[in-house]
Amino acid sequence: MNRLVVPAIAPLLLSGGLFASADSHHDPVHDLLMHIGLTILVATILAYLGHVAKQPLILAYLAAGALIGPNFGLGLIKTEKDISTISELGLASGHISPDILSIIIFTFVITSILAPYLIKYNQQLQGKITRVFEVVGLRDKQKFVEPTEQELNKDIALLGFFKVASSFVTDAVEDTGRTSLKDKIVVVDFNQTVHSKLKSLGIPAVYGDIGHIDTLHHIGLHHTKVAISTIPDTILVGTSNTKLIKQIEDIAPHAKIIVTAENPESALKMYEAGADYVFLPRQLASAHLMPIVRDMLATSEEAKSPAAKARRKKAEQRLASLREKAISELRQRHEIIS
Repeated sequence: MNRLVVPAIAPLLLSGGLFASADSHHDPVHDLLMHIGLTILVATILAYLGHVAKQPLILAYLAAGALIGPNFGLGLIKTEKDISTISELGLASGHISPDILSIIIFTFVITSILAPYLIKYNQQLQGKITRVFEVVGLRDKQKFVEPTEQELNKDIALLGFFKVASSFVTDAVEDTGRTSLKDKIVVVDFNQTVHSKLKSLGIPAVYGDIGHIDTLHHIGLHHTKVAISTIPDTILVGTSNTKLIKQIEDIAPHAKIIVTAENPESALKMYEAGADYVFLPRQLASAHLMPIVRDMLATSEEAKSPAAKARRKKAEQRLASLREKAISELRQRHEIIS
């Protein structure tokens, strides 16, 4: 959940107070401090509830303002002076009138209502707006080119691109042997910053939101043999690994599915949903570290018997070789996402 920062959200929190008139007078310093604390407390509670209900935080902040305001709410903040003061702290732009603040709040309300539709149809809107700009002579310096149908017809689809996917592609590119996977990969992600890097490596990338079924159809997922999601649910927006499993099964029932979980319980649910393999980073990291820790302990063992000395020597050799290999690989490695 986003951090609650008073300077950024105070105008929203006090939206309910804009409908009031100053009916009472209080000790200025005492009441102002109490009202600031109360504002943060109510906003935090409603923001958490909004997060649980998967609603925009802006709606929670507006509801908090209405709740603590004098007319529509509980009347916990009644003086227009306090409302204005806290709002000024939020805007960090000196003295403002309630009328101007009302316009700002109204704008936030309108955008919060339109936001879901703008996000859902962002690609269509972007295409139409771009064409309008091109008509008046405003063109992109480097227009993004979608991969061709032939480029999309790949065996491996990376759905979403973050650090694990970056390492996977890096390994695929650096592997120049007969079993290299480089020419079998297509990436789907909405971060165009990495698209140019992928293109320079010969990896086709498609701009799109993996949470939308239309995007998965567009990339030709029905040809894919292995679909991979390396992003956990806590980072995914608008979808989950379990939902992706169902969508992949609908489009490409023959494809093998690899998804990512953050705990054993989630991993089991994903297996039940139809995943062929669930990538659990912490479990794999533990399995990798276990023999290393054992060797480190073996090197500190007091070697008295010939067998103990032999174990210690082998452990030291393995650790030295592992360290040297790791340093060498890291110096030569160039990740797409560092």
